[in-house]
Amino acid sequence: MAQNTEEAPNVPIMEELEAMPDVKSEPTDLDKVAYAVAMAETKNCTLGYGKEYNNCFGIKNGNTAPCDKIGRNRMCIYERPEQSYEAFKKIWVTHYKIFPNLKMAQRWTGNSNPSSWIKNVKYYYNQNT
Repeated sequence: MAQNTEEAPNVPIMEELEAMPDVKSEPTDLDKVAYAVAMAETKNCTLGYGKEYNNCFGIKNGNTAPCDKIGRNRMCIYERPEQSYEAFKKIWVTHYKIFPNLKMAQRWTGNSNPSSWIKNVKYYYNQNT
């Protein structure tokens, strides 16, 4: 998935992860998870594939949430950002189900800096109260 390279406030990653309250591994607020992931990936559709394709999550065409239009690198092109939110939620409840952990971050990001990604997701999740 495309990833926003800007991080939440600069604190060493492992120190920050340990200091943040853990989000329960039970089902969580899906809207908050979606917002947090969109912020971590594209600053909520304002950067990269988010801005270019209304793809707030860097979603590639696949079986769970196939898309009608496909751009570079198999990225889904959406008419509106809300469609990418709908696709994300469908993917998340099908394959992930709980608040993201490091293993899920590795899967979602293709192992592209998953520690930083999960730090950002936790930060934005906790900010969106």
